[in-house]
Formats: sequence, C-alpha cells, structure tokens
Amino acid sequence: MNKKSLKTICLIILITLISINIFSTGVVVVSSETTGGISVSEALNQQQGTTVTVEGYIISGFNEQYAIKIADTNNTSASEYLIVKLEASMREEFSPVNNPNALGKKVKVTGKRDLYSGEQSVEYVSYIEFIDGSTSNGSVSAALKEQRGTIVTVEGYIISGFNEQYAIKIADTNNTSASEYLIVKLEASMREEFSPVNNPNALGKKVKVTGKRDVYSGEESIEYVSSIEFVGDSVTEAYNWNNVIPEKKPSPEKDNGKLILFNNSHGETSGNADWVIDGGFSDFADALVNEGYTVKEYRGIDKNGDGVIRYYDDRQQENVNINETIITYDAIKNADVFIMAESNRPLKKSEYAALKQFVESGKGVYFIADHYNADRNKNTWDSTEVFNGYNRSTSSSYNMGGEYGDMRNPQDANKGWLSETFGIRFRFNGLDCKSGVSGIKSTSESEGITQGVEGILMAAGGTLAITDPDKAKGIVYFAESDIPVKWNYAPDSGIYFGGEKEGPFVAISKPSQGKAAFIGDSSPIEDATPKYKREDGGTKKTYPGWTETGNAATLSINIVNWLATQESYIGFDGVNHTKGVLTPEAMAEVEMDETQTEPWSVPTYDPWNTDTFAPGSYGAPYE
Repeated sequence: MNKKSLKTICLIILITLISINIFSTGVVVVSSETTGGISVSEALNQQQGTTVTVEGYIISGFNEQYAIKIADTNNTSASEYLIVKLEASMREEFSPVNNPNALGKKVKVTGKRDLYSGEQSVEYVSYIEFIDGSTSNGSVSAALKEQRGTIVTVEGYIISGFNEQYAIKIADTNNTSASEYLIVKLEASMREEFSPVNNPNALGKKVKVTGKRDVYSGEESIEYVSSIEFVGDSVTEAYNWNNVIPEKKPSPEKDNGKLILFNNSHGETSGNADWVIDGGFSDFADALVNEGYTVKEYRGIDKNGDGVIRYYDDRQQENVNINETIITYDAIKNADVFIMAESNRPLKKSEYAALKQFVESGKGVYFIADHYNADRNKNTWDSTEVFNGYNRSTSSSYNMGGEYGDMRNPQDANKGWLSETFGIRFRFNGLDCKSGVSGIKSTSESEGITQGVEGILMAAGGTLAITDPDKAKGIVYFAESDIPVKWNYAPDSGIYFGGEKEGPFVAISKPSQGKAAFIGDSSPIEDATPKYKREDGGTKKTYPGWTETGNAATLSINIVNWLATQESYIGFDGVNHTKGVLTPEAMAEVEMDETQTEPWSVPTYDPWNTDTFAPGSYGAPYE
C-alpha cells in the first residue's frame, strides 16, 4: 500500500468517528468503571437518559435510606449536587441512614442521568464503590465480608493478644468468647501501646484500625496497619459517663407537689427517638415544670449501687438478676404520672403487672406511640407492639418464655395486656394527616381534656381501637373533612378503614382508681433539640412539633393534668361520664400477622448489647 492510499483510509476513519459524535444524539462517551469518573459538575451538564460514571462525596442521605446526595466537595452546603437513587442491595453499605460511616466518603457511581423527586439525579445504578482506597464498613463483622487485599477501617474491642506481642484479636463486642473476630498484626511501633502483653490496660479497650484485609497464621486478619488509635474515650472506664439522672423542678411558688416520671428504661432514645426531658422532649418537660410539676427521667434501679444503671439482655436467664433497666411498682410508686414515649424493647410480665398496680393505686400513665414499624433500634419491636403486649408476628420465636412469656400475636383484639387492662389497643397502621386530625370531641365527652385543643398533626402516626367502651373512649378522631393518606413506608395498606372506623388518634381510659391516656404519634409533642447520638453513631434529627401548627402542647398538658388528678369513679358509665364507642373490626385481618420480614433494616450494632453502641448514644460505654 502506498502512502497516498494510507492517508486516504485514515481520513475516512476520522470523518466516520466525527460523524458518529455529531449525529448520534443521546450518546456520550463517559468513563467506565475501570477508569476515573467525571465530576458532579460535569455530570449535571449531561442530558437526561445519558449513562455516566461520576465521582463525588456523599454529603447526606436523601429520602431516608433510598438515595444519597453527592457533590464535588465534601461540603453539606454544596450548591451543586446529584441525587443517586440506590438499588436495594446498595442501601445497607452506602446509605448514611444504615451506615453513618458512609457520610463524607467518596464514591464512584455508574448509572443513568434522570430526575428523582424533582432533583437532578443518577438512577438505574449498575455500579457503585467507595474510592480513595478505603471502604466505610466500620464493624468487625462487616470487615470480615470484605475481600482480602481491600483497605478497611474497622472499630472493635481488644479481646486478647495474639502471637505474644505481635498481634491483637478484636471483636464487635467486648467478649473474649466472641465467635467473630479479626487478628490485627501490629507494626513494631504499635506493640508497646496496643498489645495486652506490653500494656494490660489495652485489654477491653476499643480501637480504630486502618489496614489491608489478609490472613495471618491461618486467621482472618488486618495487616500492613497504617493507623491505630483508641476510640470512644477508651482511656477511661466504660460506662463512666452520663450517670446523673436529669430532673427539673418548678419555682417554690409554683410547686404543686406532684412528680412526673419520663420513662427511659426501654429504648425511648433508640434510633432517631430522643424522648428525654433534656433532649427531644425538653419543651414538653419545661411546660410541665411551668405548670408546677417536678419532672424526672426514669432509667431503672441501680441494683449494685455503683451509680450506673445498665441494661443486660434479660431474655437470657443469666442476666435476669443483673439487668437494671426495669420497671417495678416500688420504683415508680411515688410518681403521680408515668410517661412512656415509644418504648422499643418489650416489657416483662412483672413490668406489665407493675404498671397495672401503679394505675390501680390511683396514678396515671400516658402512652405515646407512633406508626407501626417505628422500630427505632431495629430489634423487631416497636411501641405499638410493646404497649399492646404482643408482637405483630405469629412466629414461634415470640413465644419467649422466661420473664416474658408468650408474646405472639393473639389474633384477637380483646386479648393482650393493653386491651385486657385498659379496653384499647394500638393498631398496626401507618398514616399521614399533616393538615391535622380535627374530629375533636367536646369537653363534656372528653372529661375536659379537649379544652382549647385544635387539629392535631399526624406525621407518620397511627390510631387505636376501642375494645371495651366501658373502660376507654376516643377523644380525637378523623373528621369527615380530614383526608388521611398512607404513610409512604407503611408495610401494608397503611389505612384500613378510614374515618372514625379507623379508630381514635387520641384516647383515654378509666379502668380503676387510676387513669391512662394514649396518642398515636410523637411528632406533635417532640422538639428539635435531641441530646444523644444514634446507636450507629449517626446524628439524630427531631422536629419542632411542640411549637408548630398542629402541636399537641395544650392537649398533652391537659392530659397530664387529668392523669395527675385522682378521682374515685371507675369506668365510663354513660350517665356521669360519656361512654366510649366500640371500634368496629378492632383488629383488621391484615393486623393478624406481620406483612414483611423484620427488622426493616439490619443494624450495624446489636440492639440487645449496649457494648456495641456507638459513643454518645444513650446506654453506650463511652461518650
């Protein structure tokens, strides 16, 4: 072939390539998974429908666990960003809701440019990975799943030395018998401080380690360690923080001599909940103090007198006598009202009996629940189930025996502790009525509680069902003009019947000398000042429901005043006290078993073991 012919062929090829790029609309050459990606700024300029590979920092979650927001800079205020809609298999690792360590990490994503909830996005994601040489998996359990050769950053407790001073064994729990662990091969400069052979005080401390996944002496390991440090205030004694129980008192001239206890013994600060008097319920507590009440947090009983009230999983017989986060009648009997907001751990038979005795003595309990599956700590229990006295599931695993007994769904609205004691049950529904639930009964029907009360916000809440109208009655229902809708993440239809047939949003009961009150949502009571971190280390976000339109401030103060006033009548007789109205189909057919696998998301910690809780979360070993 002569030079002229070769030049002609090259010119034809060049013209063909240019034509393809000019006339093939919607086709853009982007980086593949094996090369670097384009920037977020560049990706924003690509047409919707274009497949792109983009790199950016995760600056926040979006739409709970279902998407992330990425930007070119690790700045939560970045003005240019993309929403990445995560496929189901990606959410556990890359959503900050499920994995707080993902926040601030850089990712490479391949997907199609699109719009998601009105925002510029990348969807139909075929590929996503952490880049810059590290993953965000923080637990030993997660690191064990990483391929050998992967750079990981792991947190775990030193449970023993290994190979004399040359390595340590770490686990997610401070338990020398832990079945899952990693060997960390220590560099020479690290052995004096971190090997229990050289420093016995290192044993039981929590460390953060960055290195390469490998095998050491036949054991799964981390080697070539680039950094290691004690974390979670590990240089101090575990559980040596947050041991002063909060209390607020009124001025002497306002003091009415009555005590309100806010329960925090059964997971009331789990996940994003923060229902304590110096946290997300501080506005509520302060309003009660202004009414003349003394308010105090209730944590349980300090059995060993060490100043620390600790939870031990008393589903295990060996922990029954040492678990201190329990409710007994003697421990709460001096209170006038006991407030239980979204308890997320089941009560023992003795605890249900203590609450019943408390009410029979003339005292009051305020039960604040939420929508079904508000399982804040992901232990398969939410407050509707805890208060009802049974799980939604019929699985034999909830025939717990021991201190708990059979807690399977009885499939009968008249059964269960709440229904049998107070003539009412919490439904397993999930609704929104953000314009306010406005079917408010008159003061003559509500024992005066609805005085000054207007429509109450329901933002992902639930309702109740009256099973014994002689004991219980609803005081706030859906009005005909209200338009409740299914909460987006309800695991079933969310709304079962609508209207008053859905059951009351707020109700009261007078089963004995004492009283009880109930509401199906914490949203109109909470405020925006959470105190603690989540158990996974994430930052909580609560809302200013106490002061916004639709708040339950007046309602809740009226409820507490009614509960704190002892009255000798029993039941609602229909003569002196308006009788309740039986809720038709008080247990819908769909409520007779769970409709999806639980928990709704796998936790990165063990909800039954506080040793695994992240620093700064309630009940955690370290601040």
